[in-house]
Amino acid sequence: MLTTVVLIAVVVVGAATVVSILMQTGNVAGLMGGASGLGQQTFGKKRGLDDLLERVTMILGGILVVLIVVADKLWR
Repeated sequence: MLTTVVLIAVVVVGAATVVSILMQTGNVAGLMGGASGLGQQTFGKKRGLDDLLERVTMILGGILVVLIVVADKLWR
């Protein structure tokens, strides 16, 4: 029973993580923009919705990792 609840939570949090990643705006500079600093906005600060989505994505990613570890321990 607990395993089923954890697996459902993994699916829900995983889907929410994907949605939060897809809602973020892309950088025009591409992959090299992060290395050269071209992807940063004014004075290196992110603003508004992008900042919120970045934080939500990091939190959901952390929760997802914990849930996957718990699901692995329960599965065995």
